[in-house]
Amino acid sequence: MNDLHDRVQITLSPAQAIDVVRKVAGEDDLAAATAGLPEYRWLMRERRAARARGLSGSLLMGMAVLACFPASGEGLRVADIASRLKVSSGFAHRYVRTLVVAGLLEQGTGSRRYRRVTGT
Repeated sequence: MNDLHDRVQITLSPAQAIDVVRKVAGEDDLAAATAGLPEYRWLMRERRAARARGLSGSLLMGMAVLACFPASGEGLRVADIASRLKVSSGFAHRYVRTLVVAGLLEQGTGSRRYRRVTGT
């Protein structure tokens, strides 16, 4: 494995992945580390070609979900996200719930709307 073109595959738990992103970003605020996400339509186009290019379609999908949320802090329903991304509500909901657990989204109290977590 001395060739720079050899591939290495590493499996991380969600907590480990979050820790890596925080360390790479040099920030403890993961929401701030994701502030400059590309537009969600671009991410969805990239997701379609991910496998052929050796990329993670799941990661691109999660980033696309995050990119749906406006910087203004406006909340969105799962149905809004599903409609924008042209996926089922159940599919969108799994990503939204995962991003809530990861600390990147939060659900409004007594609401079906989610919003991006802002700086702490």
